[in-house]
Amino acid sequence: MNILIINGSPRKGNTWEVVKEIKSFLNTKESSIQFEEIHLKDNNLPFCKGCYNCFEKGENYCPHFREYAELLIKLNHVTV
Repeated sequence: MNILIINGSPRKGNTWEVVKEIKSFLNTKESSIQFEEIHLKDNNLPFCKGCYNCFEKGENYCPHFREYAELLIKLNHVTV
């Protein structure tokens, strides 16, 4: 099983401590889990311009699409 962890916090503080506890707990239940971690602060993602191109035309038309493409690919491969 693969689990994608997205950390939106600007630092690895209390939230990250909770993430570590959850990872540890899940590993006791299933040893074959592979975790992938994305720290948004490390990706230098630009702020939304509010142009609504993503809603009206599709996410490929976002002026920041290149910066977000790798993250979107990973999110699109997540199964629920």
